[in-house]
Amino acid sequence: MSTIRSRAVLAQISNRQSTEKTIVERKDAYIAFQILDEYFALPIQNVRYSMSIGKITPVPDVPGFVLGITNVLGEIISIVDISDFIFQKPVLINQKKCFLLLIEWNGIDTSFVVTDLIDMVLLGKSEIRKDLLPVSKEKKAYFEGGAFWNERIIGVLSLDKIFSSERMHFDED
Repeated sequence: MSTIRSRAVLAQISNRQSTEKTIVERKDAYIAFQILDEYFALPIQNVRYSMSIGKITPVPDVPGFVLGITNVLGEIISIVDISDFIFQKPVLINQKKCFLLLIEWNGIDTSFVVTDLIDMVLLGKSEIRKDLLPVSKEKKAYFEGGAFWNERIIGVLSLDKIFSSERMHFDED
């Protein structure tokens, strides 16, 4: 009798599994990098490439987080210290220990100073949560959220929010 019951239960489970659809969350690829002691990520489709820091030409009358411009394969690219922009903690440029992460967003090419390139990570939308960010509400505005990765929290930057910020739009006056 118990064998018949076991078979019936197994049959029910099998039928339920075949009729239920398994929902698998799509994961997107991100480039993980480090700036000072913090870990960040950007969608891989926005990262053109990384390179060592070459000559930086200062530009007058721009905010301090804009370090200047550089020539990348004949293209003039601005250099942004995103740590200074978000946290007011500038990166001390050490050309042996810093890199430029070249970013493309809505036709705009720029670069962020990073202190280390970490890895490519796969994250699902449900893994990226605002409540994981240990930053103030005003700073959270520049992030999609945070995600657990490699036993730490990695902040997923929002290029839309960064580049639409009034602080990124400055006049030449």
